[in-house]
Amino acid sequence: MAEATVTREIEERKERRASGLSVAGGLLLLVGALAAVLRLANLNAIPLAPGEAQEALAVWRFWQPESSGPAFDYSPAYFSLTSLLMLVLGDGEAVMRVVPAVFGVALPLLPWFWRRYLGVVGALTASLLLAVSPIATITARTAGGAAIALTAVLLVLIAWTRYLDEGRRGWLVAVFGALGLGLASGPLFLSGLATAGLAWLAQARIGPQLSLRAS
Repeated sequence: MAEATVTREIEERKERRASGLSVAGGLLLLVGALAAVLRLANLNAIPLAPGEAQEALAVWRFWQPESSGPAFDYSPAYFSLTSLLMLVLGDGEAVMRVVPAVFGVALPLLPWFWRRYLGVVGALTASLLLAVSPIATITARTAGGAAIALTAVLLVLIAWTRYLDEGRRGWLVAVFGALGLGLASGPLFLSGLATAGLAWLAQARIGPQLSLRAS
């Protein structure tokens, strides 16, 4: 009788947990939809700024072999992905901003992979704050590699902590994939990674000790 009661309690707990995750998953989709609207709507409403034009012109020249002009510094990751996108969508202000906008949509969704440490409410709160962040939104609507770099930094941190916790090879592959993407995105990735590393070191030395495993 006691065993049956314990089993029933365990099953009820699993059902409540599954129900809670379903609701949280729905809320995460709403946050993703909000991020998509803020980042993808009316991408061509404002002409390209000088820095954006420099990045876009490098891509445009790639498909115009007869054109010539001075060489520009540009993000290799942005250049490669936008060049492929131009084959399908052509050119224009909106097309030149699609790649960073897509990475900008992905950024607020990443904290969900940290929910075992932040908690479901904490992960959703972090996602919402990133979704409505003016800086994150502006960066995602700007042609260049900045949005790619920010997404890669967060992905490196998430994949590395999950690998340390679980030891799964897939997370290690994600770490190196994010590192490769970040290094190709531009110098912002290195500065962002260095800042995160210093913050992590400061927390380890002078901050409270945090456990990787959720309680």
